[in-house]
Amino acid sequence: MLDLTEGRPFRALLIFALPVIGGNLFQLFYTLADSVIVGKTLGTNSLAAVGSTSIIIYFVFCFINGFTGGFGICLGQRCGAKDEKGMRKSIAVSTLLSIAFTVVLTLVCCLLAHQILSWMQIPEDISGEAYDYMFVVLLGTGATVFYNMISNMLRALGDSKTPLYFLVFSSVLNIFLDILFIVPMHMGVAGAAWATILS
Repeated sequence: MLDLTEGRPFRALLIFALPVIGGNLFQLFYTLADSVIVGKTLGTNSLAAVGSTSIIIYFVFCFINGFTGGFGICLGQRCGAKDEKGMRKSIAVSTLLSIAFTVVLTLVCCLLAHQILSWMQIPEDISGEAYDYMFVVLLGTGATVFYNMISNMLRALGDSKTPLYFLVFSSVLNIFLDILFIVPMHMGVAGAAWATILS
């Protein structure tokens, strides 16, 4: 792990930041992979269904990233102060809050999924597939919350490379599962959503 309290600040921050930037690019790769595979295998209506819900999913994921990022700040401060008791307390509180946050956010998003599509005025010919894709992705909110929580904690401790390695692996796994669920298993756009959550 990189100790950000020692050495030249610019060099330490650059070494730390490059894997974070790479990780952000690989997170965008998820949506891109879903869109390309869905478009090539299921057609334009399915692609439109996935694309029409992407802004809502992106909004929820950004909210999660911001929420869990705050946990990393608290942990990073305790780590910099060499306060092991404070670090353990920060991790415990972050975990409990993440569990509560996951339950509330998943319930709200899933229960309002039909209403959200209605507010967005999604055309009827794609609304069924749009609902299937969005509902499954939002049902897996817990996976996103805990991935982001753990990633932000690792970064707070000076390790920005491990989250990148997991993102690279999961991005490749997402492509494999997309093809598996959509082509031989015929799960449609819901298959792409399950691939994203599972990977």
